[in-house]
Amino acid sequence: MKLLIDFGASRIKSTVVNSVDSKITNIFETEGSIFNDSKGSIKLNFFKNNMIKHLDFYYKNKIKIDKILACGEMHCFGIESNIDKVNSDKFYLWRFNHYKTSQTIKELKEYDLDNKTNMSLRDGLPSVNLYSFLQDLDGIKIRLLTFPQILFNEKTNYINRSIGHSLGIYSINNNLVKPFNDFNNIEYPEIVNDDDNLILGNIESNNHQIPLTCFIGDLQAACLGSNLCDDDLLLNIGTGSQIISFFQGKFSFGKELRPYFKNNLLECITHIPAGRHFTNWCNHLIDINDFIKSDKIFWEILKNLNINDLYNVKNLIDFPFDNKKFISVNNNDELKNFLTSLTKSFLDQYISILKNHVHHFKNIKISGGIIDRIPVARDYLSKNLDKEILTLNNSGILTLIGLKEMLSFQNET
Repeated sequence: MKLLIDFGASRIKSTVVNSVDSKITNIFETEGSIFNDSKGSIKLNFFKNNMIKHLDFYYKNKIKIDKILACGEMHCFGIESNIDKVNSDKFYLWRFNHYKTSQTIKELKEYDLDNKTNMSLRDGLPSVNLYSFLQDLDGIKIRLLTFPQILFNEKTNYINRSIGHSLGIYSINNNLVKPFNDFNNIEYPEIVNDDDNLILGNIESNNHQIPLTCFIGDLQAACLGSNLCDDDLLLNIGTGSQIISFFQGKFSFGKELRPYFKNNLLECITHIPAGRHFTNWCNHLIDINDFIKSDKIFWEILKNLNINDLYNVKNLIDFPFDNKKFISVNNNDELKNFLTSLTKSFLDQYISILKNHVHHFKNIKISGGIIDRIPVARDYLSKNLDKEILTLNNSGILTLIGLKEMLSFQNET
């Protein structure tokens, strides 16, 4: 059996299949990094320990695993060093911000790094955090780690292209760019294509060595799982959010590029405020209003909103989270009014981005957990973009479906 595993921020989920034609039925889950991190970093062995938990679960159920295909959070890295023991025990996630971030971004802009990598410079990007660390390491020799190196006992240096590009230090053509190619104290990983049929390394489990044949970005896995076509636009709205389509030689709505399978490129806008910011608002309102006891009431109200609620509401707030604004609600009606305003502001950001570009696309597909929790979102977007929007079934497991499709690239039928 083949183990398909997605190391997501909110949850780590896996399933097993025989072939690309197998149906995904049972899913095993453990908590993702977002529940276990400390200021944006996590213990280096967190993901390896979870991989073992998942393998043990199937082993105890007498399921023999002969291959692993994985995807996961992007924009993450670790540092291996015999001298710098503090940083060597941590894996830095996209939520981590080095204290030198603001100054580093200014310096990296002078290298024109965002244009060289086709990735916007922002807080939390590995290129920003790594460059900040390098100023402090003062020539100490280090090895740069990311997925999948942290999962192995053995030393291996292969990484898939989608994970490599997400570091923000490589061009879209896999070339290390300035200033990172000037540092001679760093051992960088070797990039291979996402659809190469190559063993990246072996995972040890119950006295067996199981080959890992890919570890790709969750964005690429979700696009593959959604059956993204040339004239499709994909809106993924979950913990984070992205707008994605095939790059046709010039930008439409997009600002960035991502590598994809069969030498294709994706144009996209990423890091759009979404589910995580709704959670921030829930926590904020609970903290400042005695009337609200738990977040359950938020999601009940949001699930029952209709399109007239959004058209008739008074604008109270601009999405995303503004922790300087004091919002007091004293009853269910005031809470519904506020959440309706928040939802409208949240959805209007997509309309603002796409309203002049939807005519380029035959189909708009929408996926992600927020769509399940706020069903009115699809209808509101469809009406304001004057375009039918297709809600993808199985949106919660698109990444696993994408990993299953990867088997066809690996000559597994």
